[in-house]
Amino acid sequence: MTLLSTLLCLLAVTGVSLSVPVTHGTKGNLVRREVEIDGPTEYLRALVKKGINPTHPRAIPIDEHIRRRAATAVPAALAPNLASYQAPITIGGQSFLLDFDTGSPDLWVYSTLTEDDAAGNRSVYDPKKSSTSVATQDTWDISYNDGTQASGVVFYDTITVGGITITDQAVEAAVIVTGQILNNPSDGLLGLSPGPNTIEPDIVPTTLQNLYASPEMGARLFTCALTRPNEPAGFFTFGYIDTALVGSATPAYTAVTSDHGYWEFASEFAEINGQRFDRTGNTAYADTGTTLIMIADDLLPLIYGPVGGFFDDYYQGWIFPTSASVNEIPEIVLPAGNGVVTLNPEDLITPIAENQTYYYGSIQSRGDATYDVFGDYWLRNVYAIWDFGTTTEGLRFGFVPRE
Repeated sequence: MTLLSTLLCLLAVTGVSLSVPVTHGTKGNLVRREVEIDGPTEYLRALVKKGINPTHPRAIPIDEHIRRRAATAVPAALAPNLASYQAPITIGGQSFLLDFDTGSPDLWVYSTLTEDDAAGNRSVYDPKKSSTSVATQDTWDISYNDGTQASGVVFYDTITVGGITITDQAVEAAVIVTGQILNNPSDGLLGLSPGPNTIEPDIVPTTLQNLYASPEMGARLFTCALTRPNEPAGFFTFGYIDTALVGSATPAYTAVTSDHGYWEFASEFAEINGQRFDRTGNTAYADTGTTLIMIADDLLPLIYGPVGGFFDDYYQGWIFPTSASVNEIPEIVLPAGNGVVTLNPEDLITPIAENQTYYYGSIQSRGDATYDVFGDYWLRNVYAIWDFGTTTEGLRFGFVPRE
């Protein structure tokens, strides 16, 4: 049985019942919370989403990014399953909570056209209730290796996000939605990657391209601050940097390549408990739509060995005892360019459904992919800046480490 097949079987066994967040106990142990995310399940979802088979330029001074009057912060709250974040957006005057995803480019929503009651209790897009909706002959279709599929038809409509209004935005109304994506409770997905969308036969601008062209954008960038379950909700901003959050810090920027359609940057070393490991030529991309962190296999024994961790054949991933103390959790650095990002010990831990003995590590194998994926557990350690046009240097990813 292949690793992917084993993971598919695992999904049926584990379900979704316990979740990530932990707090520091008075004796230095990591304390489980009653929440709903399941580590192995999220690993599977990350793999199938990406089609993976398992086996510093000059920083712009903050005061140059002037907030336009219309721009406002967009709250980003953890979804009920604590495996993704939901943020508000209006489409044709209708309100939705979407998963803002920097790992994909399409904006799609459940709609009145969605078949087989797949939308459930979600808010659905009704083009008939929008005075600005325009039907097209275009279609869209996204599919994943486990058989998950989302597809439908395209409308042009007016959207508002973070105080920025875009007219004639391509809104992909779902007709068919099947598979594991139904476990995401959001009303749809707002793609913010630099790659092309899946709309055919016309070539239609993505939301990111429309934001670039918007006269309401104070600066061609967006930011996000993702928070942990025991913290206040985070946020996204469009067109400006939150200067109060950045304070006197100077963001560290690194060049981005979009060759694979992602916000991909150099990540050429790692540090584990102060020991540096050279990874010349290695790249990673920051993905708000993936929960876990996925890196090359050779680093995983070095991360989990100090806490008694091991690769488990049943869970097809690295696990370690829940009895591990805070002092035993290794200090891990996974950089973006030359910028150092040190993970909080809490962000190594994902509980396993119905298993009180072992945690599932939030850092897992990237399989046969040639780049790392830095998901939410990495992003919780930074205030992230996604720059798509404030300079002539092209795409850049920037960040300020969290305190």
